[in-house]
Amino acid sequence: SNYLGDILGYFLDTFDIIFKKENQNNSTNFASHISFLQAIYVQQDFVEEMLILFKTNLVKGDMKLNDDYSINREIRNELVGHPIRRQAGKLISSTLFGYERSAGKIIYLRYHNENNFDFEAVELDVEEIITRHCNFLVFYFDVIIEKCKDVLNKYSAELESVLQAADRVE
Repeated sequence: SNYLGDILGYFLDTFDIIFKKENQNNSTNFASHISFLQAIYVQQDFVEEMLILFKTNLVKGDMKLNDDYSINREIRNELVGHPIRRQAGKLISSTLFGYERSAGKIIYLRYHNENNFDFEAVELDVEEIITRHCNFLVFYFDVIIEKCKDVLNKYSAELESVLQAADRVE
């Protein structure tokens, strides 16, 4: 199966969405921000899958403890995944993208039960989101690389043992 190859290919496809900077008009920025947050979310899910594939013994619960993961995931969930959030039929929060849009900022309107549903304007710096995502990727790719090194070291030791046995047979 080329499952890992497909995941890595999808990573490549989503990098431009996250890292490509364009100065766009308001409606394009709206679509771009949604795509940007969704691409980060997708990459987080792929990292989780790769942690499983490489048998790192890390799971989603471990990732949730990482602020670089959880803060960005919560932003995406609040704006794109669940802009109107209910629990047991009760309204928890409602969020809407603001009309003032730029490539470098995500501004949204938030009404949450934490503050009695009073209006709150939230402004996020896109570069901060990207920095958190890069930190997340570097951390977990380092975990995967270390796992690969361990496997290669074990393979190398086993191969050396086979070669020594082969020398004794001659």
